[in-house]
Amino acid sequence: MTEEQKAGKIFLFCKESSQERIMKCLRDAFDVPGSAHDTGLELHNGNLNVTLRIYCESAGDEEQELVRSWSDRARGHFSRVETAVVDVKTNLLYQLEGTESIVSVDYVFEGEESEFLTEAEEAAKRNMEQTLFRVLSDLRAVMAFRGEKRGFYCLDASGMEKLILDGNGNSEMERFLPYKAVGYVPGNEIETEQLNRREKNRREFEARGVYVPVFYPLLETEAEADCRTPYEIAARAVALMLVAVFSEAMLAKKMSQKEALEFIQKRINEFGADDFFSLKEWNYLHNEDPKESEKISYSWQYENLYVMEWALGLIDGPLDFPDHFCAVAEAAQLLTAFHSMREILEAAKPRSAKELLDACDMIFCLDWACTDTRMRDLPAPAGMDGGVVFERHKALNWLVGAGEKADWDHVPVDT
Repeated sequence: MTEEQKAGKIFLFCKESSQERIMKCLRDAFDVPGSAHDTGLELHNGNLNVTLRIYCESAGDEEQELVRSWSDRARGHFSRVETAVVDVKTNLLYQLEGTESIVSVDYVFEGEESEFLTEAEEAAKRNMEQTLFRVLSDLRAVMAFRGEKRGFYCLDASGMEKLILDGNGNSEMERFLPYKAVGYVPGNEIETEQLNRREKNRREFEARGVYVPVFYPLLETEAEADCRTPYEIAARAVALMLVAVFSEAMLAKKMSQKEALEFIQKRINEFGADDFFSLKEWNYLHNEDPKESEKISYSWQYENLYVMEWALGLIDGPLDFPDHFCAVAEAAQLLTAFHSMREILEAAKPRSAKELLDACDMIFCLDWACTDTRMRDLPAPAGMDGGVVFERHKALNWLVGAGEKADWDHVPVDT
């Protein structure tokens, strides 16, 4: 044993903001009576002396700066750690960003000249650590050790002590999620329908290790939403399919713009689709010299088409997880099998407003997660493809009438 192990330091990075609640939790855990208004606590077990000190952002500018400094240094260090469990690292950074209080724990064994801990000392140290682990859930905290256990730790769902991440990228967890904030913070009273929708989706997020703040805005209720009609959805699907096929004809078949337009004109006539296109789509179809970037961008319409086909009930089951491109050939073939709007509508089994809103709420949260990680130069969580997520978000927002039922060219896709 080294001398460092005869003395050490532990930090609890807490989301709990109340100094009084933190102190009460610590006193209860260590079974030490006293005032919850104290900011420090002295403990003694044999020759083990422990000093706990609470620092809260709410205590004033000086402590706020200290908490931010410790949290920012920890995030800065661990953001540079290379690891195979990237989602665990990302969510640890979210946990640290939400730090509102820090408990500093200093311990030292006194009176023994030997550099080795005795069995009694080992037991006393272990008892102290186990007690600290037990308060993590109540304080919504993670624990950082210095010395031989350097890294961040937590209790997993089964109550086992686990290494979240150390400086070498090691982890004992396949999945880690930050502690939730307490309650929602809406601008208006929240309907039970909206809460149920978000919590149902949250279970899916958590199963995949995707972090979404509990207070993030909620979508409208079914009564408030102005969802598109089956005819509108079918018309939009046809427009998307034709624009995508037009783009593919130029990209893959090396057709000119004129040849590609002639290639899809028969289908435009079959569906009576002249009025189905948005202004930007119409201008693109009739631009004699489209840019290569435009062709590529409009070829992504297959992702939107896939969502429209799902909304029409032409695709069974829920939308799959957006960690891959849709099956382009299948999406195209599904709609090209029809030759009129009447045929599409007769085959359609339109999704309910509830199904559309459930899917829209999910993609809204997933797009937020992708956008936030991209801004932090981190990969999208759970292997998601950010482009696929964005296109689905646009399609689903259009379906539920977002932006006061904005037209296709102006659908808001905010995160």
